[in-house]
Amino acid sequence: MMVKLYKRILLVIALALMLVPVVGFQQIIPLESAAVVAKSEDTTLTVSSDGTSPSLEEVVEPYENEIIEEQRLNINKAAQKEKLAYLTFDDGPSPLVTPKILEVLKQHDIKATFFVIGSMAEQNPELVRQIQEEGHLICNHTYSHKYKLIYSSPDNFMADVRKWEEVLKGILGEDFNTNILRFPAGSFGKKRLPFRERVKEEGYVSIDWNALNGDAEALHVPADVLINRVKETTKDKDSAVVLMHDSNTKDTTAETLPEIIDYLISEGYAFETLESYEIQSSEVKQ
Repeated sequence: MMVKLYKRILLVIALALMLVPVVGFQQIIPLESAAVVAKSEDTTLTVSSDGTSPSLEEVVEPYENEIIEEQRLNINKAAQKEKLAYLTFDDGPSPLVTPKILEVLKQHDIKATFFVIGSMAEQNPELVRQIQEEGHLICNHTYSHKYKLIYSSPDNFMADVRKWEEVLKGILGEDFNTNILRFPAGSFGKKRLPFRERVKEEGYVSIDWNALNGDAEALHVPADVLINRVKETTKDKDSAVVLMHDSNTKDTTAETLPEIIDYLISEGYAFETLESYEIQSSEVKQ
């Protein structure tokens, strides 16, 4: 950019000197119809047929406009901060809802994160393989998802997490691995502190959510409620981790997913999996 600018400045100076009247000469350059005076990399400057020469303003203006436009574009790029949405689906896979969600994601070419329950994976191994084959991220949501068991002690919690790993490796192969998990019902609150500390000690990261569609509030939440909840909870967020579910009773989640995706796109969001998420919720909360 700077090299081009310097070349253009030197060209303008040289042209101006060539057009200055010199003692004993009426004009240095012979006037010929459409004679070429000078040529830069991308612009030809001519003397017009009426004998007039291009003014300095006429020579400089195109370059100035180009420079201003490029500066404006650079400023706009710097001002634009990419907004990211992470679509996450808990409690599956289920034969009634997960295939519908996968089809919508495929149609929109969007990758999502699935927090799979180990026992559901055992029942639907073909869906687990489909999720992986279609490029989505599979993460740990415990094997049993039974609150009384997993939250009875950090040891029981970790045993359930490891059982999940055994099941998923049995389905996807020994090379499958993830250290991302989500606590059933979230890791929020003081009661979860010993569990969060243990998870961190064991080398895992837990990711909750900061937006949702509200499909956990009832078995079959009306479509308009789901859409409005997404709009409410993603408002003014540059990074939105959206909680949704793909268990069998979440049919309206699958039905409204195209509209939710279209809304997020209209708000300037791009979509990624939690594999690229800047982990913040993994920090132990006091």
